Amino acid sequence: MRALPIMPVFIAVAAHAQAPTNGFCVENQDTRPALFVVDAGQSYRAVATLAPNEHLCTPAFEAPINGFVSVFYNESAVEGCSRLTSSGTVQVLLKYADFDNCMWQISP
Repeated sequence: MRALPIMPVFIAVAAHAQAPTNGFCVENQDTRPALFVVDAGQSYRAVATLAPNEHLCTPAFEAPINGFVSVFYNESAVEGCSRLTSSGTVQVLLKYADFDNCMWQISP
């Protein structure tokens, strides 16, 4: 099994996230904090607890990359919500609900 490189995680608070070049983001617009993941396969993976209005992004890449964004109620939650995403997008969590019942919006 190949270990992923350790990379710094940048959490930002802004009006709305803007996806990095050829990367993607997830943004928390729910009313409570939750555990978020951005996963670009072997290229990058980051996990962070985001308060409302915070976002988590992949770094910029030289070529477009697709991946997953996920959200869990907390670190010990077994169930959460995951979505496929593509480069240049921001997946916005509007409302968290267990068992893949979250409400999402996509921002370009």
